[in-house]
Amino acid sequence: MMPRVCAIALLGAIIIKTLSEMGLRSISSVKTLILALILSFSVEPITELIGLIGMVALKEEVTDGVSVMAKSIGLGYVFGFSADICSSLGEGEVAAGVLTVGRLQIFLLALPYLTKIISLGLELFE
Repeated sequence: MMPRVCAIALLGAIIIKTLSEMGLRSISSVKTLILALILSFSVEPITELIGLIGMVALKEEVTDGVSVMAKSIGLGYVFGFSADICSSLGEGEVAAGVLTVGRLQIFLLALPYLTKIISLGLELFE
Protein backbone atom coordinates (compact mmCIF):
# COMPACT_ATOMS: atom_id res chain seq x y z
CA MET A 1 0.00 0.00 0.00
CA MET A 2 2.76 2.48 0.91
CA PRO A 3 4.54 2.18 -2.47
CA ARG A 4 1.22 2.93 -4.18
CA VAL A 5 0.68 6.02 -2.08
CA CYS A 6 4.21 7.24 -2.77
CA ALA A 7 3.86 6.52 -6.48
CA ILE A 8 0.55 8.37 -6.69
CA ALA A 9 1.99 11.30 -4.74
CA LEU A 10 5.03 11.54 -6.99
CA LEU A 11 2.98 11.17 -10.15
CA GLY A 12 0.53 13.76 -8.86
CA ALA A 13 3.34 16.19 -8.05
CA ILE A 14 4.73 15.77 -11.56
CA ILE A 15 1.30 16.33 -13.12
CA ILE A 16 0.65 19.41 -10.97
CA LYS A 17 4.09 20.87 -11.76
CA THR A 18 3.60 20.26 -15.48
CA LEU A 19 0.13 21.79 -15.50
CA SER A 20 1.29 24.83 -13.53
CA GLU A 21 4.17 25.42 -15.96
CA MET A 22 1.71 25.19 -18.83
CA GLY A 23 -0.26 28.02 -17.21
CA LEU A 24 -3.36 26.08 -16.16
CA ARG A 25 -5.28 28.01 -13.53
CA SER A 26 -7.53 25.33 -12.04
CA ILE A 27 -4.78 23.28 -10.42
CA SER A 28 -6.61 23.26 -7.09
CA SER A 29 -9.12 20.74 -8.38
CA VAL A 30 -6.31 18.46 -9.57
CA LYS A 31 -4.62 18.75 -6.16
CA THR A 32 -7.87 17.92 -4.42
CA LEU A 33 -8.40 14.87 -6.62
CA ILE A 34 -4.89 13.58 -5.95
CA LEU A 35 -5.19 14.18 -2.20
CA ALA A 36 -8.55 12.39 -2.14
CA LEU A 37 -7.01 9.46 -3.98
CA ILE A 38 -4.11 9.30 -1.53
CA LEU A 39 -6.43 9.55 1.47
CA SER A 40 -8.64 6.78 0.09
CA PHE A 41 -5.75 4.37 0.58
CA SER A 42 -5.60 5.22 4.28
CA VAL A 43 -9.24 4.43 5.08
CA GLU A 44 -8.78 0.69 5.60
CA PRO A 45 -5.75 0.91 7.95
CA ILE A 46 -7.44 3.64 9.98
CA THR A 47 -10.59 1.53 10.28
CA GLU A 48 -8.52 -1.41 11.49
CA LEU A 49 -6.73 0.80 14.01
CA ILE A 50 -10.00 2.16 15.40
CA GLY A 51 -11.36 -1.37 15.72
CA LEU A 52 -8.22 -2.49 17.55
CA ILE A 53 -8.44 0.45 19.95
CA GLY A 54 -12.10 -0.37 20.56
CA MET A 55 -11.29 -4.01 21.34
CA VAL A 56 -8.55 -3.00 23.77
CA ALA A 57 -10.91 -0.53 25.43
CA LEU A 58 -13.57 -3.21 25.91
CA LYS A 59 -11.04 -5.78 27.11
CA GLU A 60 -9.47 -3.44 29.63
CA GLU A 61 -12.82 -1.90 30.68
CA VAL A 62 -11.69 1.62 29.98
CA THR A 63 -13.65 4.27 31.83
CA ASP A 64 -15.92 6.71 30.07
CA GLY A 65 -13.56 9.63 30.73
CA VAL A 66 -10.66 7.92 29.01
CA SER A 67 -12.93 7.05 26.11
CA VAL A 68 -13.96 10.69 25.72
CA MET A 69 -10.31 11.73 25.88
CA ALA A 70 -9.38 9.25 23.14
CA LYS A 71 -12.28 10.44 20.98
CA SER A 72 -11.20 14.06 21.48
CA ILE A 73 -7.66 13.27 20.39
CA GLY A 74 -8.96 11.42 17.33
CA LEU A 75 -11.27 14.28 16.41
CA GLY A 76 -8.41 16.72 16.82
CA TYR A 77 -6.25 14.78 14.39
CA VAL A 78 -9.03 14.31 11.82
CA PHE A 79 -10.04 17.97 11.82
CA GLY A 80 -6.39 19.06 11.91
CA PHE A 81 -5.48 16.94 8.89
CA SER A 82 -8.55 18.20 7.02
CA ALA A 83 -7.68 21.82 7.81
CA ASP A 84 -4.09 21.27 6.72
CA ILE A 85 -5.27 19.90 3.39
CA CYS A 86 -7.60 22.84 2.87
CA SER A 87 -4.83 25.25 3.80
CA SER A 88 -2.41 23.55 1.39
CA LEU A 89 -4.94 24.07 -1.37
CA GLY A 90 -4.99 27.78 -0.60
CA GLU A 91 -8.37 27.73 1.10
CA GLY A 92 -7.51 29.36 4.41
CA GLU A 93 -11.09 30.38 5.16
CA VAL A 94 -12.33 26.82 4.70
CA ALA A 95 -9.47 25.55 6.90
CA ALA A 96 -10.45 28.00 9.63
CA GLY A 97 -14.04 26.80 9.39
CA VAL A 98 -12.98 23.17 9.66
CA LEU A 99 -10.90 23.95 12.76
CA THR A 100 -13.80 25.86 14.34
CA VAL A 101 -16.19 22.97 13.76
CA GLY A 102 -13.60 20.56 15.18
CA ARG A 103 -13.19 22.63 18.33
CA LEU A 104 -16.96 22.80 18.70
CA GLN A 105 -17.26 19.01 18.34
CA ILE A 106 -14.60 18.44 21.00
CA PHE A 107 -16.26 20.97 23.30
CA LEU A 108 -19.65 19.26 22.87
CA LEU A 109 -18.03 15.90 23.58
CA ALA A 110 -16.55 17.20 26.84
CA LEU A 111 -19.58 19.31 27.85
CA PRO A 112 -21.15 16.72 30.20
CA TYR A 113 -17.90 16.55 32.16
CA LEU A 114 -17.64 20.32 32.27
CA THR A 115 -21.14 20.59 33.72
CA LYS A 116 -20.26 17.97 36.36
CA ILE A 117 -17.15 19.94 37.33
CA ILE A 118 -19.12 23.18 37.56
CA SER A 119 -21.84 21.57 39.69
CA LEU A 120 -19.24 20.04 42.01
CA GLY A 121 -17.59 23.45 42.36
CA LEU A 122 -20.92 25.05 43.20
CA GLU A 123 -21.62 22.36 45.81
CA LEU A 124 -18.30 23.17 47.49
CA PHE A 125 -19.38 26.78 47.97
CA GLU A 126 -22.76 25.85 49.49
